[in-house]
Amino acid sequence: MHFTTTGSGELVYRIDHEGRIVEVNDAWDQFARINNGIQLTGGAVVGRLLNDFLGDSETKYVYDRIIRRAHEVGKVLSIPFRCDSPTCLRWMRMSVAPIGRDTEFRTRVLSVAARRPGALAEFEPGGPDLVTCCSWCNRVRSGGAWLAIEDAVVAMRLLEGPRVPGLTHGICDICQLEVSSSWNPADESCVAPRQVLERR
Repeated sequence: MHFTTTGSGELVYRIDHEGRIVEVNDAWDQFARINNGIQLTGGAVVGRLLNDFLGDSETKYVYDRIIRRAHEVGKVLSIPFRCDSPTCLRWMRMSVAPIGRDTEFRTRVLSVAARRPGALAEFEPGGPDLVTCCSWCNRVRSGGAWLAIEDAVVAMRLLEGPRVPGLTHGICDICQLEVSSSWNPADESCVAPRQVLERR
């Protein structure tokens, strides 16, 4: 989803527990029409999965974890992110609020800058940088610490670059201890933590 002006109104949309868009506000439709995005007005997007409008698997994963985290802690999360177009760079902030089983997003544009001509053609997806998520608790490794997803997104600016870094899975120190302490080598039905990781 792309937004191209700063504007004063918040863009609001809501998804149900299955991830389907169930509601957008008037500001959403206004932005879509102003930016020749008639295919993104409410009539076109309501009923479709939010994932249909997210790009790569890494972005979908981060959004999924943010939504789950908002419902786990029962509070509004505030997340900075970027949403660029071929002609401009946009720094934005969204709040993610659990509303019963639904999730409400409120998004506003913080600043906009013109993209340098030719910059998009120079960009190549992929790259060596990887972010490690714990397979057990879903915390994210940031330096020597393991952070909750909403804290990692802010601290590591995961949604503020031209792309979300690739994701890999491991196990944090706390989960390593918990899993290891509950693993009984004499029980053949149990699998050691390292074996589980190797299978993922």
